[in-house]
Amino acid sequence: MGNGNYKNRKYYGLYYQLKTVRVFLLALSLLLLGASLVWALTEEEEYNIAWQYCQAGKYPQAVEAYQKFLKRHPRGKLLAEAHFTLARIENSGTNAFAHYQFIIDNYPAHNLAPQAAFATAQYCQNAGAFPEAKARYLFTYSRYGQTPPGSESLYRLALMALAADSFSQAASYAQAFVQQYPQNFRGAAIARSLADGWRLKSDSSQANYYWRQILELYPESYEAGEAREQLLSDIEDNPEVREDSLPAPKTVIPAAKTPPAKTIVSQPKPAAGQRYYLQIGVYRDRAVMADWKKRLEKQDLQCRVDSSGSKNSRSYRLYTGPYYGKEQAHKASQKLLSAYGIKTILVQK
Repeated sequence: MGNGNYKNRKYYGLYYQLKTVRVFLLALSLLLLGASLVWALTEEEEYNIAWQYCQAGKYPQAVEAYQKFLKRHPRGKLLAEAHFTLARIENSGTNAFAHYQFIIDNYPAHNLAPQAAFATAQYCQNAGAFPEAKARYLFTYSRYGQTPPGSESLYRLALMALAADSFSQAASYAQAFVQQYPQNFRGAAIARSLADGWRLKSDSSQANYYWRQILELYPESYEAGEAREQLLSDIEDNPEVREDSLPAPKTVIPAAKTPPAKTIVSQPKPAAGQRYYLQIGVYRDRAVMADWKKRLEKQDLQCRVDSSGSKNSRSYRLYTGPYYGKEQAHKASQKLLSAYGIKTILVQK
């Protein structure tokens, strides 16, 4: 009897050992299955996982996911996109510069390369490395002159020349800008800066030349109103100058070759009271506001600007929209948050 109990205990012990091994093997097989499923994800699927984190505003998780993506796909098809997104969401400016430079060096013909080149120039300028910034703006303008970053680089070169008190160089950049980008209102901003510079130097004839240029070439720009006020003020100080000598306001900007128009899908007109806008920010500096406006318009976002205040103390409110319903506005708000880190304010107009 005692011997039988011993055998039973022995068999039961063996049974439990086998059962434990089976459970362990089952868990291991599930773990390996999960790992194989992760490993089986395509490059696009892994990239999209990282992008979803980015869209949700989970930037630390997005950075980690993109870094894993780069390690797993060192020769992938989406490397430029991954480096560009990392440059925008990583906290370190040095890391961002390296990501942008990777695109310039390895994908110079990629559609993100002009933006990457411009971003490195901005980085150098913000860091106070002005000669390097100038060289990089020149590179961007020379290589990608037919893109928005190319024209923006020429604009920045003109402003840098003015900051360095090189009016002749700034005038050369301004002339090139007018010739190459006749419909770009940045030309009006350059002319305004030149006019202000000459006015500070007490050279009204040179200043008036650029005020007149604004009225003649950019009559619908923000700067046109100020240009006319300045010229009228000069007439009051110099009665021999006739007011009818001022350029007449125009409604047509000089014709230029334009790229093929984008196909725009018309949207139904909203019912009254259903239009929403997203307020991007309130700016005292018109140039800063215009810079943000241009960035947003590059993303096919429609913008609206409201101004208030006196001539010497004016502020500008920048909006995107209209959006036809809160749901559409919310989606646009999330897109702006993920792309630029902008927290918008919903406004109904």
